Amino acid sequence: MALVSELPGLRGAYRILQTLEGAPAEGASRSQLMALVEGADAMGVSADILDQLQAASLMRAHGDRLRLTSFGLKTYLLLEAINGGDVNRVFARLGQIDGAVPMYELAPNVFWRQRGCQLAS
Repeated sequence: MALVSELPGLRGAYRILQTLEGAPAEGASRSQLMALVEGADAMGVSADILDQLQAASLMRAHGDRLRLTSFGLKTYLLLEAINGGDVNRVFARLGQIDGAVPMYELAPNVFWRQRGCQLAS
């Protein structure tokens, strides 16, 4: 089995994550995903790629359907940015997932902390 850091680079992995991200809330079936990958990337697709992605917690099964986990969505979004997607959109989506501090709050907080000031919460 590939390391978690290697999984996004496996042939067909990005296409699977992309499909699941755009799938309805109930997810997609294993057969739909494998047909999609095998149709476009028949050469070199690991037969157990879905099992590997699931074992790495990038997706999970709900009955006979597969859906992205939060970790899988984050992985997909980072891959999207690496592959030329809109970095600002990806940053905003990642912030929505984790409830990150808005960007405009980061600079003042860092500025004052570097000067040893205690900030009110």
